[in-house]
Amino acid sequence: MIPVSELENMSEQTFISIYKTLNYWGWSWMLGEKPEGWDEMSNYRKPYMGECQTKADIIRPYMRVIARKVPSYNL
Repeated sequence: MIPVSELENMSEQTFISIYKTLNYWGWSWMLGEKPEGWDEMSNYRKPYMGECQTKADIIRPYMRVIARKVPSYNL
């Protein structure tokens, strides 16, 4: 998994491709290897779950950068 800071130099088309994959809870190969346990991870935290890492926790920082870099794309 590449650090969020490395997204800064990607093209708009790459951002859009990554966004489309992450938006459907998939992992984009352009972000490197999947985080450990990705396939078994819950998409988001449910009230009864307590503290655990979810796909939303991992995706959120990437989506923020993409939304900032491609504001014209209807994210």
